[in-house]
Amino acid sequence: MSRLLVCSPDYFGIEYEINPWMRLNNRVDHRRAVQQWHELMRILEKDLGIVLERMTPIPGLPDLVFTQCRHRGWTNRRREPLPASGTSA
Repeated sequence: MSRLLVCSPDYFGIEYEINPWMRLNNRVDHRRAVQQWHELMRILEKDLGIVLERMTPIPGLPDLVFTQCRHRGWTNRRREPLPASGTSA
């Protein structure tokens, strides 16, 4: 069974620019973002059978919704460490 770390978009927004897609002039439709997130969670959980590990959103961290497994603390199904981001498995 697959597991995925997720964080709801309670505080999601573009508050600083770190890449071409995150421009301050790109406004976030918060209601739509929340609606899309809940639909994605339904699909992942109900349709695909993925176990969702929900973390608590934190004010002041607007991009926490983009959770990633970028360190070796996360493991695959066999409990082996995952390779660091950018390396081959």
